[in-house]
Amino acid sequence: MQKMPYLIVISISLLFFLSCSHVSADETVSVEITIIDQPAQFENEKPRVIAGLWHIATFNGIEDSNMDILLTMYKGSILPLQKNITNYYQWKYTPLAVNSWQQTTTYGNKTINPDKCTVDTDLISFCIGIPDSLPSKIFYNEEWTFELSMSNKILYQDIFYLEKPTKGFAKSHGDRLSFSVDPFTEMNAEASDFLILKNTGNIPLNITLDFNALDNLLNYTESSSQISAFNQQNYRLEINTPSWKPQRIQQSGTASAYVSDYFLLDEEISGTAISLKTALIIDVPTINIFVGHNRYQLTTLDSSTGFSFQYQKSLSMAEGEIRTINSYLSGEGTAKITIQTNNNISVIQVNRNDLPANSPITVISTDENEQVISIKLKALSENRDGKITYIVETDGDIKSFTTKIDVGPPATTNQPSAIEGTSLVTIIVLLALIIVASYMLYNHLVHGRSERR
Repeated sequence: MQKMPYLIVISISLLFFLSCSHVSADETVSVEITIIDQPAQFENEKPRVIAGLWHIATFNGIEDSNMDILLTMYKGSILPLQKNITNYYQWKYTPLAVNSWQQTTTYGNKTINPDKCTVDTDLISFCIGIPDSLPSKIFYNEEWTFELSMSNKILYQDIFYLEKPTKGFAKSHGDRLSFSVDPFTEMNAEASDFLILKNTGNIPLNITLDFNALDNLLNYTESSSQISAFNQQNYRLEINTPSWKPQRIQQSGTASAYVSDYFLLDEEISGTAISLKTALIIDVPTINIFVGHNRYQLTTLDSSTGFSFQYQKSLSMAEGEIRTINSYLSGEGTAKITIQTNNNISVIQVNRNDLPANSPITVISTDENEQVISIKLKALSENRDGKITYIVETDGDIKSFTTKIDVGPPATTNQPSAIEGTSLVTIIVLLALIIVASYMLYNHLVHGRSERR
């Protein structure tokens, strides 16, 4: 019976120790733990450490950084009795030693990087890593404790979560990446949409976009070559084109994501983190480039030479309107173009490259420029369609292209009439004057007769 008070005291002491193990031992000391050069990650408001990767653990508020300082990390909230690579690591800073930064545990060598450790008057930063010996489950984590001590005094103690390194890579947005480029012009153009790449894992990813033959022409704005954990980047594409002849270009592409060696512990001790070096590759939307005149149809007449014809498929005109309509021939080849219209279109003039021409027109074209066929025409009657037909003959092949013209009513000037342009007040005043004048005339006539009698 006399032993009971001792058991009670021991139990209370143990409970007190456990209750204090998750709080700071010195309220003036604070800590930040991050993967090197990355933002901090948290789980339930506690730091997250990713196994197999280098981290910087910075403690601020150190009163005397000239003393030996120990950083200890262990699984759970109580020091393990059997220490091994799965549950316990410790590192030491010794100011007066030849090698000031050392690992004290005999297993798992190379878990500290002295070149990235720093010390100052009131802070100390350890660059350390815990090898990945966690179960092969994505985002698996364990609760660990870290404590900083000096001269057997705990300066800081709290929990953190040791988590399995997990890669994840995805895309969204930007289902179509299209460019519209003027022919025979060097220019800069922006894609019609943008691409979003997402890092859905807990480790930073280096990103490479590959569009093969177009790579040296493309620039990416609002983007970075690296995406932090659980983050995303917008990739807006710009293209710097050479002088291209009219054509359509399609180029598929891929995005690759990999983990840089910069973040990884040495392969000998990094555990399953070695597999992180394998790149993740996903397809990205195909780039479509239209090289031609805006709102024109482009047809390739000869696929081997790229000989092509461009025309407008439809347009609108008013009755009596006169307009010049262009079509374009380009590429290596010879063609004969015959122009026909229906009876609701009157052709005033046909030109080739600003010089008068008669249909049919024989054209010899090269890759250096394009031939411009201009038709000056007049729309005749409203509510009847007009039509231009181009008959293009090339090496025995004949193709027809039709421009449909919707002819509407004549254009109006919308000038107000004399009455519409007169205000209501003016009309009332005029009416009053007319009434007064009529009354005066009436009195004059009536009284004038009476006086003559």
